[in-house]
Amino acid sequence: MAIDDILLAEPRGFCAGVDRAIEIVERALAKFGAPIYVRHEIVHNTFVVNDLKAKGAIFIEDLADVPPGSTLVFSAHGVSKAVQAEARARGFEVFDATCPLVTKVHVEVAKLAREGYEFIMIGHKGHPEVEGTMGQLSSGIHLVEDVADVARVQPAQERKLAVVTQTTLSVDDAAEIAQAVRQRFPMVREPKHQDICYATQNRQDAVKLMSPEVDIVIVVGSPTSSNSNRLRELAQRLGTESHMVDSADELRPEWFEGKTRVGLTAGASAPEVLVREVIDRLKALGAVSVRTMDGVKETLKFPLPKGLKLDAGAAMASAPAPGAVGLPGAAAPRIDWHAEIERAAARLEGQRERQGAFVRETPLWKLSPEVFGLPATLAASGVEIWLKLEHLQAGGSFKARGMMNRLLAGALPASGVIVASGGNAGIATAAAARALGVPCEVFVPGLSPEAKRERLRALGARVTVAGDAYADALAACLARQRESGALLTHAYDQVEVVAGAGTLGREIEAQGGLPDSVLVSVGGGGLVGGLAAWFAGRSRVVALEPERAPTLFRAREAGMPVDVEVGGIAADSLGARRIGALSWDIVQQHLHEALLLDDAAIRAAQSWLWRELKLAVEPAAALPLAALQTGAYVPRPGEKICLIVCGANVDPATLG
Repeated sequence: MAIDDILLAEPRGFCAGVDRAIEIVERALAKFGAPIYVRHEIVHNTFVVNDLKAKGAIFIEDLADVPPGSTLVFSAHGVSKAVQAEARARGFEVFDATCPLVTKVHVEVAKLAREGYEFIMIGHKGHPEVEGTMGQLSSGIHLVEDVADVARVQPAQERKLAVVTQTTLSVDDAAEIAQAVRQRFPMVREPKHQDICYATQNRQDAVKLMSPEVDIVIVVGSPTSSNSNRLRELAQRLGTESHMVDSADELRPEWFEGKTRVGLTAGASAPEVLVREVIDRLKALGAVSVRTMDGVKETLKFPLPKGLKLDAGAAMASAPAPGAVGLPGAAAPRIDWHAEIERAAARLEGQRERQGAFVRETPLWKLSPEVFGLPATLAASGVEIWLKLEHLQAGGSFKARGMMNRLLAGALPASGVIVASGGNAGIATAAAARALGVPCEVFVPGLSPEAKRERLRALGARVTVAGDAYADALAACLARQRESGALLTHAYDQVEVVAGAGTLGREIEAQGGLPDSVLVSVGGGGLVGGLAAWFAGRSRVVALEPERAPTLFRAREAGMPVDVEVGGIAADSLGARRIGALSWDIVQQHLHEALLLDDAAIRAAQSWLWRELKLAVEPAAALPLAALQTGAYVPRPGEKICLIVCGANVDPATLG
């Protein structure tokens, strides 16, 4: 046996919906006494179900098995309208533990059905969530389990057709089926926000990051758990051997022969105690160290139904500690971002002393508002406009800070560094790799401009074109990384990358003191996350996005990161479809506001910077000025406002 390391996925285990469902049963038992009847397994986990059985819960499938006058709980998966009606008719005291994200789908189905819509549901036949959602209607909802099923669907009409999704599916599989639906039914209505829940998305994202780092992935989850099965399948699809276990007793020593790194995660219905038992068993098999990967810290908590809420004092006593994840009261480590940014600054300064400047100290201009064509009254009131000229950074953007920090954070393999990027992250990674004398391979989507590919080649990078979209390039990049062992960098969602971006805030403060406000554009969120982490409420951080790429704006609306369609000027320089998990965690605490700007305003500001100041910048760098020139952001008297001019990777010929 040769196991050296166990890498724990973050996040893993219980989600907010599972926590709520279990708490509902436990509160009902405490308030009404045993037995409490639960329709279907409250969540799909053997340990949880057996634990609640021992406390007095009785799990049933047929309401005829529930004695009159009993207390009944609906499971987290939801139930059909028929089951709800039968429970009312039988006079049960009912508490609904349906996950609020499943309820959201039910509400959407009911609303659109009243408007005359039929539905295509993407999901697994026989799963209780699917039965519950389809059971919201008596007809007009069609189940598809794969792409082949889409061809067989025969709706009564296509003019009003909508698609909904089981919340625990594979994100990639659901996207493939949804694409097939769109191709066959171009007018199909899709949800404003994807139905796959935040917990499913977060756990799958963690497995995507973890799989290239390990030799085998173990998923803790029961066979009936859809989201646990999807985690195992995802790791397998990414080329990593994977097994799912209900408990540590199911681990088989032969799985680990010749394996040195074990990845460990858990489905959203698996308690942390089972993960700890697996760790103990792996240690008995020879594992030496355990470390937790960087990832989003989930803080969402859903309210309990009326009749089961504690009074205020009891609620305070039972609340999980800040940063708790999974089981209530289980402490979860949080990232000390100030310390990470200071470490990043030390690495970058050390590299500068050893090898000469790569990451530069860029100029900070302090100018009167009148320079920008703003009202003279602003200058009279003491308003100052600072321009942080980060477009003069190595590689032409702020990305140099994060990418170089990532490369300096540990030993670089002989195979060098690898990244998927169609823009500035690839350029910055290639430039940093050249400065350190290591190989670099950049995977780009087919839609990336040829000019940027040539720029990458000029920096010495090997450029590989994979698929049409960024997701295709990332998948190919992950596969190559497993073969080569190269260091994987992410465009915006790694601790070293966000911390590197945060050194920009540290530099601003050292050059000019604390600004009152910092206006910054958002793509994937690495820059706004780094700045918000550094200023941490000491300065207001205002996020700016194009209307056609509102990743952060939509996340704030939904209360969690969601995928958005990206178009317009953002398709090239601000092309991320989803805010990064690390930055989302930061901005929930430290962001002042988020504003949207239209393409015309951004183009006008970009042209103004070239025409009046001879600053050739990309559209993303012009958003802060556009916010001032359009009045989207109104300065307060005496305010010191820092505009982040973040990148210069643009062809000056396009500026007029």
